Amino acid sequence: MEETRMPSEAIALVDTGQFGVRGYGAAYVLRTRHPALVDSGTSLAKDRLLAGVRQAGVEASDIRWIFITHVHPDHAGGAGVLLPHFPRATVVVHPEGFQHLANPERLSASAQRSTGAMAHHYGSFAAIPEQRLHAAQDAETFSLGDGLIRALHTPGHAPHHLCFLEEESRALFTGDAVGLWRNRSLLPATVPPQFDLADSLRTLEHLRAREPQHLLFTHFGHGADADGILQAYARELRAWVERVRCVLNTEGDEGAALRQLLNEPDLRALPFNETAPEAELSMSIRGVLSYLRRGQRGQR
Repeated sequence: MEETRMPSEAIALVDTGQFGVRGYGAAYVLRTRHPALVDSGTSLAKDRLLAGVRQAGVEASDIRWIFITHVHPDHAGGAGVLLPHFPRATVVVHPEGFQHLANPERLSASAQRSTGAMAHHYGSFAAIPEQRLHAAQDAETFSLGDGLIRALHTPGHAPHHLCFLEEESRALFTGDAVGLWRNRSLLPATVPPQFDLADSLRTLEHLRAREPQHLLFTHFGHGADADGILQAYARELRAWVERVRCVLNTEGDEGAALRQLLNEPDLRALPFNETAPEAELSMSIRGVLSYLRRGQRGQR
């Protein structure tokens, strides 16, 4: 499992137990004067999150912020069920994610379609009252009492994606904008329905310009060579999309391309989660196929 050493004593990792696997899903507790949580796991992780907050030495009643990188269920699904336990907390989300968390019916349906056979691992959404939501503007800062955290609009994985930069430690909470970090390997996070390669590449350059020193992945843990990882993921993304494009061009059909890629031994060996690695790989392939299909429509 990936080493989980944190760049600062003020940051604690909580393993959400996603898919029943250790070392795949994380949320982060900021042990600051105004404590915060970054990402919330799925609704199924509620008890683990509450225990993790206690183990980090933080009172649930003191949590001021829940910073949501994006509204996919493994990052935002737990926010609504946690809020009754965090009576002072405000949920910070991208403006495009605001109404999805306030009225999650369409979001739930989309998550069911996107996750397919994995849907039962992602739990459900509880609606969040609008007065407890805050739509973060690009580069907006939030007080931690003894520090600042900055929200950055980072589209690509999804249009409503945010990363959060903790100013003192220069730790960047990446959500899925920099892919998955498993066993010191970068894996593509190119899931349907809204992955966009061009936006992702621009986001990675934008993040490099912010000069983070550490990357904290939701999937999973601490990457110390921030600039090197950001550059490597850009290369990986280009190569990954080109590989899917080449197979699609050869096979001529999305279904056939998906089957071919799922049967390629080197892809089957990638360290996706142990519960259903083929399902995770399939989602990342389907996200690229959707992106390529949108590009083809745009050329007509």
